[in-house]
Amino acid sequence: MSLTTNNDRTGQQLVARVFAHVHLSSQENDVEITKHKVVTIQYILTSDQQIVQETTEDDPFTFLFGVGETLPSFEAQLENKVKGDKVSFALTAEEAYGERVDEMVQEVDMEAFQGAPEGALEVGKILPMQMVDPNTHLSQTVFGTILEINTEFVKMDFNHPLAGQPLEYEVEILDVRDATPSEIDHGHVH
Repeated sequence: MSLTTNNDRTGQQLVARVFAHVHLSSQENDVEITKHKVVTIQYILTSDQQIVQETTEDDPFTFLFGVGETLPSFEAQLENKVKGDKVSFALTAEEAYGERVDEMVQEVDMEAFQGAPEGALEVGKILPMQMVDPNTHLSQTVFGTILEINTEFVKMDFNHPLAGQPLEYEVEILDVRDATPSEIDHGHVH
């Protein structure tokens, strides 16, 4: 179907208006990933050619972009992308969770686990722990992987489980939308 006939001026103007409307409509649907956008993705995360984590379209990952929910280097790869874009990229260990730090493997006195429910202490289990900064006396929650258990202490690794590993991502952008004022205020998606 042609909207112009014999090159008449009215038809050309109609084509121009229709083209402008279609072009603007597609731009409205192509919301770019920038700060305070809610981004929904599916991805495959691998390290050394082994799948570490995978999400699907039925169970995607949704996050608020630009507020520190994900790695800055991960977000840099997604910035300005739009719904439907597919991106593959690699992050070095330094760009991801950093190198492993030997001092992050510590022996925690068994007294710290008094009152822990039965079965809470198992090799390989990841536990939240409260660490107090000796200078500021502020506490923060850190996660440690149990490496060894004996009668005197629990040996724990407080490095991120992916520390020291290069990571490869295959990402598909499923949706991008503006965050609500409440989501921005709270720093996460509702």
